[in-house]
Order: sequence, then C-alpha cells, then structure tokens
Amino acid sequence: TEPHAVMPYELNLRRNMLALSFHFDLAHSSGRALGLNHAARFVHDLNVERENHHVLWLKYSYPLRQLVVELERRLIASGSLEKGDVFFLQVPELIEAARNLPAPLTPDLVSKVKNRRRGYLVEARLIGSDAEPALSEDDYY
Repeated sequence: TEPHAVMPYELNLRRNMLALSFHFDLAHSSGRALGLNHAARFVHDLNVERENHHVLWLKYSYPLRQLVVELERRLIASGSLEKGDVFFLQVPELIEAARNLPAPLTPDLVSKVKNRRRGYLVEARLIGSDAEPALSEDDYY
C-alpha cells in the first residue's frame, strides 16, 4: 500500500459507529441484529489483537496449540471430552480445567462445550438444518 496519513481516532470511531448503527437498524427488521452485534464485537476484538499482538501470536501460537492439545488428551483420558472439544472451551474454563486435572470437567461445563460445538456445526452447515439448534450463550466472559 501507499504511505498515507492515519485517520484521527475520534473521526474513525464516529464514522464506524454511524455505519454500525445504520446496519444495526436495518438488521433489526429482519431479526439479525443480535448476530450483527456479535460479529461487530468479534471484528473489533480481532482488530485489537491483530494490531497489538501480531508478533506474539506468530511466535507463540504453535507452542500454545501443543499445550492445548495436550490438555485435551488429558481431558479425554478423564472421560470429559471428545477429540476437538477442547477448542470450544473459553480461556478461563481451560485454565480452570488444567488447574483441576486429573479431575474431569463438571457436567455443566461438558454440556456447554457440546452446545458450542453443535452451534458451530449448525452455523457452518456441517450438520442438517433439521438438527436441534444450539442454545444461545453470551460469547464473552
């Protein structure tokens, strides 16, 4: 890209809020406002992470994945999870699970993980539309 001047933060924030408000109002009539809100929060968080932690993420993502997969192996051995389920735990839940090993996850948390996986499979259209929908859950801790 060509060198360019950075847009002042306040102006950029105002423009983005105006655009998001416009889209949110349009989405309300079709019942998609909540989904748009979640997507906007995700994009915002992604941009913050990209700007602040790009180098750290590249440096530590593979070792971190190895650690998570090892925790998954131990949680599978405890009878809590199935292969791939660990990626549906939120970070605080994963830290608590690691702290409590070799104890299994609570039935409530296992239920949440299964629900999140079902939601992912439905959203990605990897299971039929006749499948039981996932329960709505706030995605932020």
